[in-house]
Amino acid sequence: MFSGLTGRIIITVVAVLLCAVGLTSLLGYNKYKLALANIVEGRFRFVLGDIKNTLDVSVNLGVALADLRNLQELLDREKTADDQIQLIEVFDADGTVVFSTDRSNVGQVLPEDWVQLAFLTTTEAWKLHEEDGHVIGLTLISSFGAPLGGVIVSYSHAAIDQKLAQIGLDLGQITVGVIAGYGIVLVFGLIIVLGRPRRQLESMRQSIGQFLVPGGVAVPSVTDIDHLKVSVKAAVGAIDEANRKIQEIDGST
Repeated sequence: MFSGLTGRIIITVVAVLLCAVGLTSLLGYNKYKLALANIVEGRFRFVLGDIKNTLDVSVNLGVALADLRNLQELLDREKTADDQIQLIEVFDADGTVVFSTDRSNVGQVLPEDWVQLAFLTTTEAWKLHEEDGHVIGLTLISSFGAPLGGVIVSYSHAAIDQKLAQIGLDLGQITVGVIAGYGIVLVFGLIIVLGRPRRQLESMRQSIGQFLVPGGVAVPSVTDIDHLKVSVKAAVGAIDEANRKIQEIDGST
C-alpha cells in the first residue's frame, strides 16, 4: 500500500501533519511556560512590594533597618503563607543580612553579584536564576536617592516544574491523539482519492508493457503493420505519379 507514488504522497502528507501538530504543541507549551512564570513572578513581586512599602515608611521616618523589630514577624508570616517561598531576607547597604526567615543567615553577607545587581537596578525588581530556585528582589532607596539596602525573596521552581511536566504530558497525549486520528483519516482519504488515478496509471503501464519486449523495444501489432503497408503503398504511388509528370514535362520540352 505504501509503495509507488501513492505511498510517497501518503508518507509526505503524514510527515507534514507530524511537523505541523508537533510545532503547534511546542509553541503552546512555550507560551504556557512563559505565562506561568509571569504569574508566579507577579505573585512574589506583590509580596516584595508589600514588605518594601513597610520598610519605606519606617526608613522615611528615620528608623534604621536594624531597629525594625516587627519586621521579623512580617517576614515569617509571608513565608508561612506560601510554601513555595524558600527564604525572605532584608539586607543593608553593605549587603549584610539584617533580617531573615532563616535565623542562621542573619549577619552573613550576600553574594557580591547579588548586591551589585541590587544597587544597579534601583527602579524595578531584579531577579536571578539559581540551581535550587529563583531570587527576586527590590532595592530600598532613601529620600535622598541613596541605596539603603534591599529585600529579596527566594522561591522554589519545583511547583512550576511540576505544572509544566503535567501540561507537557497533557499536550503530548493530545498531540498523539490528533496525529493518530487525522493520520488515519488522511491515509484512507488519500487511498480513496488516489485510487482511480492509480488504477488508470497501472492500466496504461500494462497496456504499454504488452508492446515491449524485455529489451524495451516496441513490438508493432498487426494493425500497425497494416497501416504501415497502406502508407508505403500510398508513398510509392505518389512517387510514381511524380516521376510520370516529370517525364511529361521533359517530353514536351
